[in-house]
Amino acid sequence: MSQWGHSMKSVVYEGYTIKSFPQQHLKSGQWKISLDIFWEAHGVTTVKCFTAETHYATEEDADLNGSTYGQDIIDGKVPGLSVD
Repeated sequence: MSQWGHSMKSVVYEGYTIKSFPQQHLKSGQWKISLDIFWEAHGVTTVKCFTAETHYATEEDADLNGSTYGQDIIDGKVPGLSVD
């Protein structure tokens, strides 16, 4: 079971919008990255959702790392994940 975090951080990077909304595991209290990446091409907005299994002690840490993780996905630095 998980619970959605309270914050939603939005960052614009290289023409993409990254919206981070960490999820909390109810039993452990740990937080994990959950984010959406939006972009527009030819008048059509596309969104892709991503999560990471790395756990963080606080929602703020997961949120901050989520934005960086989204940038790494956009840059092609996360094997197996892309916005293509």
